[in-house]
Amino acid sequence: MAQKSGLKKKGKKSPSVIKAPFPAPVDTEVEAYGFIRDQLRDFGWIVKDPSKSGDGQVWTQNQCLADPHMKAAFGKTRPENVVKLSEKFLWAIEAKSSRAELKKALGEATDFYCQKVNTTKGQFKAVLATGVAGNEAAGYLMRTAIWLDSQWRVVTINKQEATGFLSPDDVRALLKGGSSDIHEFPTDIVLDPACGTGGFLVAAFDHVRRIGTSAQLERFRKYNLFGIEQESYVAVLAIVNMIFRGDGKNNITEGNCFSQNIASRTASSS
Repeated sequence: MAQKSGLKKKGKKSPSVIKAPFPAPVDTEVEAYGFIRDQLRDFGWIVKDPSKSGDGQVWTQNQCLADPHMKAAFGKTRPENVVKLSEKFLWAIEAKSSRAELKKALGEATDFYCQKVNTTKGQFKAVLATGVAGNEAAGYLMRTAIWLDSQWRVVTINKQEATGFLSPDDVRALLKGGSSDIHEFPTDIVLDPACGTGGFLVAAFDHVRRIGTSAQLERFRKYNLFGIEQESYVAVLAIVNMIFRGDGKNNITEGNCFSQNIASRTASSS
């Protein structure tokens, strides 16, 4: 019987292959494109090319080239998006991939892109700028500024920095009010289910009188202020108390606050 040889058959040695490591993934502004468009749509903007659609309000980088003014102003370097606020005014949006670059993103939007529009002859003036910084993994930060009194001012809502996009109503309020602050009146409901003579309701009414306008106070007393009192003679005192304060007798109901059958006496907001 033939024995198997212990010698291994010699063959050609395979050349060793040195594999180059794959480069680490790098965050880019591309991730922000969809986020910005989705946010603008959610806030009520019509995310269509204004150059092609009569009701469109949002240009992308490449779509900007269809407008003669922006083409001349931006050239090859363009912001992520430009929002058409009106036939006169624009809003430039610039993005960066790192949350740490928020200041840089807003700075480029104001001092580069908006300045280019405003120093190039054409129909538009860029009066609003937003910086967006971040990515899908880390989340996004935003800061917006408005051009007022020959300088850029950070937009605030009730004196707190606006940290998201603005709605069309927000922008109209800014442009009409001549202020960088959007004053949103609180929509809180004040209900005292055992109001007694109305002391708590009076305090709420007086507070709104101090901080709000006459129109806001009128809306508050009609739709946001409610009292219930079981004892009829006490409820009358509450009504009188509110009349003396200028409220009349809006939304004070005589009844048991635990009852399911209290008659509706509140003003309709419709």
